[in-house]
Amino acid sequence: VLYSISLLFGVLWRSWIGSVLMTALAWLFFTGVNMTHAALHSLQFIARVKPGWLTFSEVLYYIFPKTWYMGKLNEAMLQKSNVGDSLPELAEKSVFDPSVTWEMVILSSGAFIVVMLVLSCWRFAKKDY
Repeated sequence: VLYSISLLFGVLWRSWIGSVLMTALAWLFFTGVNMTHAALHSLQFIARVKPGWLTFSEVLYYIFPKTWYMGKLNEAMLQKSNVGDSLPELAEKSVFDPSVTWEMVILSSGAFIVVMLVLSCWRFAKKDY
């Protein structure tokens, strides 16, 4: 995901420092979007959140890659593989909204990568170096 953003800004600006900077900013933005989505869908806040914010959060969630969720899902999978099913409270404890699955995380992040790479290739083909 981050490489595709780096490639796009490298082609757009022809500057390696701009590419690195925008990649770092994109990583922070994606993490913020994912953490906000998780916070808005937590049981503590779901009753107090206005429906408009939930809709806006869902739109951002489906558009951008889920880098933070990917790390959290990996962490949960490793915990389950190390502990196993011996602790039932760990197996029943769900940290995420039910819509957060491995399939959704990988497919949406993959689609984002494809869009960024297509934009990069298109710009590279049109630019006269």
